[in-house]
Formats: sequence, C-alpha cells, structure tokens
Amino acid sequence: MKKLLFICALFCFMLLGTACAAPPPAVEGETIEPLYDFPIKNGQYIFEEEQLGLSFGIPVRLYDEHVINYWRLSLQYCPADTPPLDGVQVFYFSPGLLEEVATLVVGDGSEESLLQVEEMLNTRSRLLFSIQYYSAGLWDGWLLSGKSIADITGNKENSELGRLNGRVYVYTEPASSEKGLPKEELTAYRQAVAAIPAMRAQALMLEQAPPPPKTAFQAFSSVDIYGEAADSSIFADYDLTMLNIWGTFCGPCIMEMPYLGEMAADMPAGTQMVGLVSDAYDQETIKLAQDIAERTGAAYPHIVPDTVLFNFLGRSITAVPTTLFIDKDGNTVGEPIIGALTRALYEKELKKRLDKINEQ
Repeated sequence: MKKLLFICALFCFMLLGTACAAPPPAVEGETIEPLYDFPIKNGQYIFEEEQLGLSFGIPVRLYDEHVINYWRLSLQYCPADTPPLDGVQVFYFSPGLLEEVATLVVGDGSEESLLQVEEMLNTRSRLLFSIQYYSAGLWDGWLLSGKSIADITGNKENSELGRLNGRVYVYTEPASSEKGLPKEELTAYRQAVAAIPAMRAQALMLEQAPPPPKTAFQAFSSVDIYGEAADSSIFADYDLTMLNIWGTFCGPCIMEMPYLGEMAADMPAGTQMVGLVSDAYDQETIKLAQDIAERTGAAYPHIVPDTVLFNFLGRSITAVPTTLFIDKDGNTVGEPIIGALTRALYEKELKKRLDKINEQ
C-alpha cells in the first residue's frame, strides 16, 4: 500500500508539474523557445526551493521534453540509520515515459496498473543526483565515528555545499548505469548524464535562512468530494479536528465509517470530523467516494488531495485507515492511529488529545 500511495503521489506531482505534452525532438541548430516561465542561466532553468534552502538547474530542452525532472526527497526510501532531513531528487526519464504513465494511471488506476507503473519507473528512469541536508550535529557525529560521506549517503560522488542554521547541505550522485535501458533510449540517457556536471555547477545552498517549514495541513488548497473549496482554513475554527485518512478500496476504512458518521454528528464542543480520501485522483474514484460516504452515513467533509497532500500521503502514511488529530494551526497532536478502532476507543483518543490542548 505504501508503494502504491507513493506512485499515485509521484504521478500526480509529475503530471501537474509537466502538464503539457512533450514537444517534438529538437533539430540540431534550431532555437528552442522555453515552455516555462522560470529564470534561465547558462541554458538551464533555475529552481529555487526557498523552503528547503537550496537552488539547482535543469537544462531547458531536457526539462521541456520531460527527460529530466525533479521532486522532493522520498524520505521513506532513505536509509533508516542516517536519514536526511529533506531535499530534492533529480531524475532521468526515458522519452515518452511520463505519457505512458499518464495513460495507465488516468485510464485505469487499478492496483495492477500501478504495479506496472512502478516497474516502468524502476526500469526506465534513473536518479541523476540529489541535494539534501542533514542535522549538522548528527552529520559531524557520524564523521567523527569513522564514517565517510559515502557511507552516509550511499553514493560515491559527494560534496558539502555549505552549512546554515544547524544544517549540512550535501550534493550526492550515484554511479550512472545503462543496464536494463532499451537501446533506443540510450542516447537520451547519455545526454542526461552528460548534463550532470553543468547541473552540479548550479547546485547551491541559498544564502539565507529558509522560512519555517509548513506542514501539509498548513499549505494545501483543494476541494472536497463535491467540489466545494477545502484548504488549510478548514481547521481554524476548531480546537481539534479528527482527520480520518481512508481509501475507496479499503474494507476496514468503509467498515468504520458508519460510526464515524455518528461521532461526527455528536462531537464535543470545539472539535470536528474530516475525511481525506487517499486515492481520489480521478473523477471515477471521487464519484465512488461520494457513493461510499452517502451509503455509510459519513456526512462530514471528505477532502480530495492536492499535490501537497498527495506528497504528504506518499511520504508519511504507511496504511489506511490512518487517523490524525490536527489543531487549529494545522499541527498534529500526538501520534497517528493506524488501523480501524471502535467508536469508544476513538472517543477516548479524541478526549485525551483535546485535554492535552486545553492544558497548554
């Protein structure tokens, strides 16, 4: 389930970030008009991720043709004993791969199709490099203990970009590999690999403190399953929100929704019930979510994930149902509840966390 959620989140991020169709291959000597309104330097789009405190470049043509793209670091796939705090990954994609992924996921969306997407991404994409940051205290402790930078990152090519506010920013690059790539795609991959040194030269730590990171629940802007606007302000008028993350495919999720609906109609003062439909990435699934909510009597808001929430689901949620408790500022209160509980246990948890807020 975790991998499938990650694939859905990854696909939606890529689709939103590269919504136009890939342009035709460039003709030698032809002047290329950039498709996106990003700053350009030395033939590269320059991306500044202020929240992460870093900047990097991707060649204009390779980005426009969807051969190179990036997204936030997938923390659940990092080594458990030396996790970075955050960062970005820059990937090569075989020409046309994203269009094929779009056809599979939008056209079907079944678990079989998602597994096929995972296989396609594994065999026809390559990580080119990452820029990530670590706690300076942990980083220096690992080095003092005898670990090399390669031991920490798992890659041979590494360099520190700088330090700021207790963070160590690191550029890290795995060895290139053509193994398993179709012969007709090797030219594009070699072009991407050849572009790495130029991209490496644009990998910089921003020389100012990044703003305090927002949680996903402070930054999303989406709709509910009926198309009504739903954003982070949904929490503002309540001391505590019980957020139930569920999926239309999930039997235990649907099993508990009738008594969640009963709870929602009789919540303690200052609290509310909200749902988040983890797999609502197309109209067919949203319609199914409507039918389930109406059939089970779960008459409370059910949010459709935007890119921010899809990224959160892929990085942080291991299974559904998962229930979080969110305060009016969008911060989680206590640990998540994974799996279905009885109504009595949910009410006990709600009271315990509400008491915790009231004590502060």
